[in-house]
Amino acid sequence: MSIERDLLTRKHRNSSRHYTIKLERRIRQLEAELQKNNLEVPPGESREEVLEAVLQESGTSQHESQQSLLGQGQKPRGRFHSLIDRLCAAEPRLCTDRAGRLHFYGPSSSLHTAESISSWFTFTDAIYTETPHQTARELPVQLQEHLLDQYWKFQHGVIQVVNREAFLNDMKVGRCQYYSKALLYAIFASAARVSDYPEIRALVVPPEAGSLRFEEPYLFKKASTLVEEELRHDASVTTVQALALLSVLCCCYAGSDGRGWMDSGRAVRLAFEFGLNQELSSIGPNSLRRVDSSVLRTTFWGCFTLDRLWATYLGRPYLIRLDVVTLPRPDASPGVHTWDEIIAGAWTDLLDIIGRICDSINHKLSQPLVMRQELCNWRLNLDPVLRYLPQSPPAVHVLHLHYHSAVILERLSEGRFGVETSSAASDSTSARTIYTDHALQLAAITQDYRANHGSARTMIGNSLYNITIAVIVLIANWAEGGTTDENQYIERVDSCVRSIKEMETSFASARTLSNIVLSLMRRCNFPPLPSQRQKEWSEEDEGLLSRLRLSLPILSPDFMPALYDDQGLFSATFDSEGLESSGPFWLFADPGYHMRRQAEWGDVDFLTGDYLAEINLPENKKGMDAGVHEGWEPTCWDGFVQTIDLIAQKELKVIVNGGALNPAGLAAKVQQLVNEKGFSLKVAYLSGDDLTQETKDQISKTGQIPAHLDSNNPDVKVEKLAVALQDYQSRPVITSHAYLGARGIVGALDGGADIVIAGRVADASPVIAAAWYWHQWKPTDYDQLASALIAGHLIECSAYTTGANFAGFDQFDLDLFVDLPFGIAEVANDGTSVITKHEHTQKGIVNADTIKCQFLYEIQGAIYLNSDVSADTTNIVITDVGKNRVQMSGIKGYPPPPTTKLAVFYDAGYQCQLLANAAGYATEKKWQLFEKQMRFFLNEKGVLDQFDHLEFQIVGVPEPNPRSQLRRLHWSLDYRTAHPKPYISFYPGLYDQTALKEAAHILGPDGKVAQTIDAKLPTEFYRLERRINFDAEQCTLRNPQGPTRTVTLGDIAYGRSGDKGANCNFGIYPRNPAHWAWFRGYMSRAKLQELIGDDWRDTYFIERMEFPEIKAVHFVVYGILGRGVLASTLLDSLGKAFADYIRAKTIEVPVEILEL
Repeated sequence: MSIERDLLTRKHRNSSRHYTIKLERRIRQLEAELQKNNLEVPPGESREEVLEAVLQESGTSQHESQQSLLGQGQKPRGRFHSLIDRLCAAEPRLCTDRAGRLHFYGPSSSLHTAESISSWFTFTDAIYTETPHQTARELPVQLQEHLLDQYWKFQHGVIQVVNREAFLNDMKVGRCQYYSKALLYAIFASAARVSDYPEIRALVVPPEAGSLRFEEPYLFKKASTLVEEELRHDASVTTVQALALLSVLCCCYAGSDGRGWMDSGRAVRLAFEFGLNQELSSIGPNSLRRVDSSVLRTTFWGCFTLDRLWATYLGRPYLIRLDVVTLPRPDASPGVHTWDEIIAGAWTDLLDIIGRICDSINHKLSQPLVMRQELCNWRLNLDPVLRYLPQSPPAVHVLHLHYHSAVILERLSEGRFGVETSSAASDSTSARTIYTDHALQLAAITQDYRANHGSARTMIGNSLYNITIAVIVLIANWAEGGTTDENQYIERVDSCVRSIKEMETSFASARTLSNIVLSLMRRCNFPPLPSQRQKEWSEEDEGLLSRLRLSLPILSPDFMPALYDDQGLFSATFDSEGLESSGPFWLFADPGYHMRRQAEWGDVDFLTGDYLAEINLPENKKGMDAGVHEGWEPTCWDGFVQTIDLIAQKELKVIVNGGALNPAGLAAKVQQLVNEKGFSLKVAYLSGDDLTQETKDQISKTGQIPAHLDSNNPDVKVEKLAVALQDYQSRPVITSHAYLGARGIVGALDGGADIVIAGRVADASPVIAAAWYWHQWKPTDYDQLASALIAGHLIECSAYTTGANFAGFDQFDLDLFVDLPFGIAEVANDGTSVITKHEHTQKGIVNADTIKCQFLYEIQGAIYLNSDVSADTTNIVITDVGKNRVQMSGIKGYPPPPTTKLAVFYDAGYQCQLLANAAGYATEKKWQLFEKQMRFFLNEKGVLDQFDHLEFQIVGVPEPNPRSQLRRLHWSLDYRTAHPKPYISFYPGLYDQTALKEAAHILGPDGKVAQTIDAKLPTEFYRLERRINFDAEQCTLRNPQGPTRTVTLGDIAYGRSGDKGANCNFGIYPRNPAHWAWFRGYMSRAKLQELIGDDWRDTYFIERMEFPEIKAVHFVVYGILGRGVLASTLLDSLGKAFADYIRAKTIEVPVEILEL
């Protein structure tokens, strides 16, 4: 009998109810057939006897067969005399072959119940075709022996996913049941990291623990390739083991923590797919050999150990929930067990406790005393062979390092260190004493390890954090005056610091931790250590710091408040302390997979999205009123559908305004999705932006429309059509929305919300809210809020920070700009931000030029206004700080303005457009004639004076002296646009902030509102003054005399433009900073008016100012876009092409300037 199916198909998994019912039914049929024919099942033979029978049938002894196989590279072939013989000869077991197919071999039995698991106990297919040395023929035998020795000595006792007995036995006889090429190379790669020989370490770790982005080291790449092949073709239990080992290696490489965590997750998921989490006894008492049970248990609980280690290493949630595990743990109690079994059990029990401690810290939950008692019991019940001795094996040293750090973390909330005085921490003396005692024990273990086992480099990555915890506690206690033995302290701290420095060659984060420790020493006036000098702080350090704080809560100002200054910084060197990653933003047209990409491709703390624009809100309202639109943005919902699992798994916070006109409806739908997935995420939505009825009532009762957005600017002439809403009876309001700030979002986050869905909040408000909540800023921390506002402005438009719409795109390989990733803002506690993208994304570019261009996009001038803060960007500094990393600083904050923007959309009437073509000769005269004819006949029909706006535009000109008729003729027979159709217009108004009624509503699991939190109003406002506006004549100019050269402006300058209602903003700066003195004088208001050319109207007004630190000139051209994108007669109604229209002009530049 052979019942088989493909384990790798998604239709039915081995643990599915459908499959087990089908299997049970087939087994009962076979048993009935046996009873019907009065057949008895003879006892099964051993594996060796069966194998020998197969080989004898083929006329070959087992020894000869193996020799033959090694020579010919073929598997032995053999066949039983009959199906019954084959069934009776094999030991009964449920198993799979190397192709991933599930088989049942042996007498049928009802003992194989629904909870049976698939195990990898293959029959004749288990014979491997090569010896170990042939499997790894690329490596010398001596090297293989060295690597195996290093692995068993340093790695196996800590990350024990491989059963040593089974692996070595199968490797010896050339069998692939618990041995594979992928696993062998994964072991080699793990062992090479801890080798004493630099040339061997280089096979797996790049110099100075570098990045994998350019080239993967040989052994890591080889093992990864083999694992991926197994996953595609014949995944087995050895695949789980190899994935687990490779994930551990990823913590060695810069920027690869995310990859390692994902690989460990793949190993865990594969283990669950194979059913390794299930109790083995359900298969039957005679189904499994002792070694089979041991392998399964070792593999699964090794994955558990790894899962908890990664969770503590990254400060992230763990994957394995013990309530779905029925497999017994390894037994760590004293008794008759192997050393491997004893230490595996100790690791499992300890990391279970540590995982729950860290989970409580991450969620800021109170820690029950039961965990303290469990730690105590764990220590008391240790097997004597695991009791600590200076000469203990390496794994025992590392085990006790984790225990002592767990004791410190478990009591973290009970004691705080101060520097200047201890009076503030007088109630925590006992806790500080415990911290210090265990920190001294940690340091002593580190000393013993280095004395007995060589460099600390051979420890696992988590040990790095254990040692850092110890040295931070010791330094803090020194500052408190809590030591009486100065020499001992210096010796212990020096040992810890030396260990961290030794680990720099293996772990990318070690350098950052080393710098943190050395800076704390200086801050606390700790005596200098011999030969310990701080390295330069780099962009890699900044990138790692945000994660380190998650996995090292001991760095929090709450734990050691006096180590930090008023800004929450513990050293001037670390002005980026407390980084918070937030990204990205989306446009309403961006597909939902972009949300998943940002969650999946790397580490972020928040996903933020801006889905709203002047175009989609009124159109959606029309559809909503007609019953054909839900009111929210469909792409936002699609993003949640694709990403909700990662949001829950990574504990991300999500802030989006994709709720649009119906945030409550989208929130209820997302809550339903959360419930269906079995997650515990809290969903909230915002209200208060929809002022449609209030606006209608105001206009109908008073006959007055809200004040225009530019009404406070005396230089701007608001044209008649811009205020056509005054004729409200023929132009009814469709929808009206106030631009909300971040206060309601912060209230929802403080109330425990994981997902906040808003309507019309300002584009940058989600990022402001994320940083505000993360750093727990006060509403009056205006400098920080202003910086967060500009960070949000920079990433608010899809891929604009990573190369989209970038003026300098033509200087790069065009493939770089295909399928661009989105940007990320890392916002520090002081507001300083770094704009970047996920490290391993190959497309796109983030540099000072892409960020300058995006900064100059859609700004209002020097003062950028938001409902929460007014940002003075005059002295903004934008600097490259690394590859695809740009820092922004120099922003000053002030209170918010007393009003916020009010977007009013109304039915404006009808529009039509007719395209006519003129070909060949005298085209200008032909266009003039056409216009005369149209005006004549419109007048004849009596409708000429009924047009609000009638305009004739000449779009394009034919090429002079063309070589082809295609160059001089265009023709269209599409007259659909000539038929009148309704159109919508936009009125930008002002609304008093004190009149807002904003609130956050947190849903319960039933989808109903469980809690409502009113958003607090600002307590002070910034008095709006006349905008900064000065011309080039007011600058110190450089006007060199001499010859000039004609150049295209875009060849020497980059720029960006965008729309703000009827206005177009335009920023431009010289590509060569040496041109700035001349360029700022050249780009005057008059010059821009000249460059605008025939498009200029006297009703327009130009406002000009400068950003001296980024050497840019900024203009706002008021009125040039008419009534905005919805009602503009321009082809470039969004103002996006205005910058390149100006940059395409030719100008005269002094040769002296061009030669700089």
